[in-house]
Amino acid sequence: MIKVVEWRQLLVLYKVCLGPFNHLLSVCQGLSNEIIMKIRVLSVALEVVITLCCVQSIWGHARLMEPPSRSSMWRHGYDTPKNYDDDGLYCGGMHTQWKINGGKCGVCGDPWHLEVPRPNENGGKYGNGIIVRTYKPGQVKF
Repeated sequence: MIKVVEWRQLLVLYKVCLGPFNHLLSVCQGLSNEIIMKIRVLSVALEVVITLCCVQSIWGHARLMEPPSRSSMWRHGYDTPKNYDDDGLYCGGMHTQWKINGGKCGVCGDPWHLEVPRPNENGGKYGNGIIVRTYKPGQVKF
């Protein structure tokens, strides 16, 4: 989830912080190319800083709903164990995946170091052999 300051607030910040630089470029036609370039670089740098300050947080979580994953089948009415963290199958997190498991990840997003079958693999807690969809070779699903 990305939280960004309202666009109106961003526009006000842009006008307050960068407006003087743009005005300086239009008014001072006699400046050397070196000074104009420095003003433009500073203007772009301020734009980047203002944009980065407006992004408060990013949460990269998702779940596979079509076809439903083994962890999310219960959300479609299947009689399967409920995984309320079905949007968090991310190999155990960055530390677990890279520091503990050397970059390895289980086939279905489980941490690599867990005993096989891992919870989301066939035979694990959520992998109970139910086939939720079948597709023909070359079939496109939207």
